[in-house]
Formats: sequence, C-alpha cells, structure tokens
Amino acid sequence: VFTITVSANSNLDVLDDIDDTEVRVRKYGEVVVNTISTVASVLEYPRDLIKSSARPTYWVPDHEVSHCCCCEVVFGPQEMLHHCRDCGRGVCAKCSPGRRPVLRRGWDNPVRVCDQCLKQD
Repeated sequence: VFTITVSANSNLDVLDDIDDTEVRVRKYGEVVVNTISTVASVLEYPRDLIKSSARPTYWVPDHEVSHCCCCEVVFGPQEMLHHCRDCGRGVCAKCSPGRRPVLRRGWDNPVRVCDQCLKQD
C-alpha cells in the first residue's frame, strides 16, 4: 500500500499559489490592454473627424490610398501617408521632400509637393 500525505505547506499548495498568481497577473494584464485599446479608439474617432473636416476637398481620402503615387511603397506603421498639396494624391516622405508655394490651391507659403508635381514646373 502506498500513501501520500499532503501538509498545509506542501509543494502542491505553492504550485496552486503560483497558478493563482499567474492567472491574476494575466487577467490584470488583459484589463489594462483592453482599457488602453478602448481609450485609444475613443481618442482616434475625434482625431479622424478633425482631420477629415480640415482636409482640402481635392485630397484623395486616406482610406482610398494604399501606396505612394510615385514609388508604389505601401503605407503602414513604417511608412506614413502624406498628401501632395498640388495634386492631392497620397505620397511617401521620400517622394515629397520638395516644398514650394501652390498658389492655385491657396498655399502661399512653401508646402509639401510630390516629385511628379515638382517636375511639371
């Protein structure tokens, strides 16, 4: 006959405590991540609303632009979308280093212009 005696301070109790601690930490982590995600989405809506109301009507809307009009690089976290102040198309930073006034669009001071529009001058 084989018997196992478990005391109140046994390794099994310690393992239960570790498991409970891990579960609590994971649950707290999930709450923090969900809270941050909710706050970020709430803040994103007004920012997008402000951006869309301030955007010139000739600009191609952000949701319609997936890549640079000059070099075809795909926009995403590593590559920001900008708009040429002349043609209004989506352009990356590398293809829009030039700045010049665009009087026909009401830009009296030098503003971002894509390489293709710069070449047309």
